Amino acid sequence: MGWHRDGMEGFFVLRALHIALFILLGTPFCDTSPLGAPPTAAVSTALIKRGDTPPLVPPGSNTADPATFISFYEPACSLGLWSERLRNDDMRKYGWKQDAQWEGHPFGDNFPPDQCVNVKDLQSNLDNSITAYRVTGYCECTFFDKQDCDGPLFAAFNREDGALDKNGPDNDRISSFKCSPRNGYDVFQEGQVKLSYYGGTGLDVNITKNDIALWKEEPYGELVGISHTVCYNMPEGFKLSTYWLRGVTCRFYKSSGCPREDMTSQVGNAGVQGWRRYLERLSLTRSFEPKSFRCFLPFGIETPEWPQNGAEMWSEA
Repeated sequence: MGWHRDGMEGFFVLRALHIALFILLGTPFCDTSPLGAPPTAAVSTALIKRGDTPPLVPPGSNTADPATFISFYEPACSLGLWSERLRNDDMRKYGWKQDAQWEGHPFGDNFPPDQCVNVKDLQSNLDNSITAYRVTGYCECTFFDKQDCDGPLFAAFNREDGALDKNGPDNDRISSFKCSPRNGYDVFQEGQVKLSYYGGTGLDVNITKNDIALWKEEPYGELVGISHTVCYNMPEGFKLSTYWLRGVTCRFYKSSGCPREDMTSQVGNAGVQGWRRYLERLSLTRSFEPKSFRCFLPFGIETPEWPQNGAEMWSEA
């Protein structure tokens, strides 16, 4: 009996501690839910909250602030989605607002390639409201009719359309997309560069596949060159007047050997860049006449009104 009494006293002490902790914490030590029911609501809600994560989206902006506008003339994969029409470069100067928009880099900030993105996660008003898009850089983007990349509509590589409402059945239908690395080397055949010289013989250079460096996509990262493209040095005393390009994007340098710190301009695209005066477009003095150039697999759709300054350009590997 002594042992039994001691055991009963221990039981009441434990029970009293249990009740006291229950009052303080408000949570029972044992599962009081009916047999077969899930854990208590407090635990279940906590698990759900811990499992909630924001949607995975690439870096970009859905504001109309010109400071957030991206360049569509660089090797990095670039995507623009608009509800009204294309955002042109002159909108940086004059300003313009759409009902909904998004511009960003599908591979930026280590965002994985081939990752499905729902448009509503970029801007809710943009879902099923896209009338214009632009895809540039070394990538191809596929667009889908439904969320979670269900129901493919079309794919685009270095392409834009500012009037889906007039060009086919895809207006106000895009709900998701995913982008994949692509550089166009498989379809590249040949490029051509023609340079005219003040009072002298010009240059005519064919750019072959052997002259173009392959590019590879680092996992979730930036495009880096496996090797440099061929650098062409101008003849001694060559004074560039005008240039003509076909099927390549080229960079000019103010020194021989194509040192990237001496890049003065970048011009060209996958199409034909008609004869243009070099100095007028650059608004430079003759001391900046290029001494060398190299060309790449084409990226971008149009050459900007003014070639971008070398310091602002994506750096070469």
